[in-house]
Amino acid sequence: MTFGAKVFQAIVAGAIALNSVHAFAQDYPAKVIRVVVPWPPGGSSDTLARILGQQLAGRWGQQVVIENRPGAGTTIGNEVVAKAQADGYTLMVTATALVASSALYPNLSYKVDQDFAPISLVATAPSVLVTHPSLPVKSVNDLISLARASPRQINYASGGSGSSDHIAAELFKALARVEMTHIPYKGATPALADLIAGNTQVMFCIAITALPHVRTGRLRALGITSAKRSELMAGIPTIAEAGVPGYAFETWLGVLAPAGTAAAIVTKVNSEIQKILALGEVREKLKAMGAEPVGSTPAEFAAKIQSDMSTIGKVVKTSGMKVD
Repeated sequence: MTFGAKVFQAIVAGAIALNSVHAFAQDYPAKVIRVVVPWPPGGSSDTLARILGQQLAGRWGQQVVIENRPGAGTTIGNEVVAKAQADGYTLMVTATALVASSALYPNLSYKVDQDFAPISLVATAPSVLVTHPSLPVKSVNDLISLARASPRQINYASGGSGSSDHIAAELFKALARVEMTHIPYKGATPALADLIAGNTQVMFCIAITALPHVRTGRLRALGITSAKRSELMAGIPTIAEAGVPGYAFETWLGVLAPAGTAAAIVTKVNSEIQKILALGEVREKLKAMGAEPVGSTPAEFAAKIQSDMSTIGKVVKTSGMKVD
């Protein structure tokens, strides 16, 4: 066979393969879709997965099954998806903890930036820096001044070592140049309960959870962690504008697939997610969770993951953060 004939044969084979991929994407989905959530039922990622699953099932006429695979700081569920067949029938709804796992667990069987195909950022959820009213501070600058005057004498609660609220607090400590003592709990609920009881003084808590206690005066809100003020917390300044320039940290929620999933399928799922996020009823449900609907392209979501890997990796290394 001549060189020209080989080239022609390769071009034909490539065209056939490309047409096969597009045909497959047009027929997708043709069977049940599994959506893995690396947490137990009831959390924000699980709630989001069920909202999206219900919408996708109605649009596509295929069953969407939510599979909760919790444990080991989300790494169990992450591994399930990383090793799944990249055919579009396994998706994952997850959060910032996916990125944190790469910094906190040195011997993972997967790589966050290589073994997943980002599909869409769906929402962000700001936290709020809250204190017990007995702590004599009324602003972020007050807290910084008190912490500098009494290093490690202020205790801050978190839902556990390596949790989003732990990372948010350590980033605050680094940028504000203060020292506070970490008190980890097995979940944000007991951490918040102990803060309200006055057994700790500070916490970075998901806004939707903290705000009812702020309104009743059981907690005092000093600032939100997002880069911009939130309509969910009108009147509460960002931590950056309140005294820590450059501070910004939000939990994100997003959808991914195993690496190698056909680009045409990733594009198709992304397109459906953007349409779902435009629905008023869906946006209201997300806001009721304390989340801001955002949406993104796959490339934008991939860039967000890369950026967070750098930021969170530095926080983990600088703080010496370890998992429980």
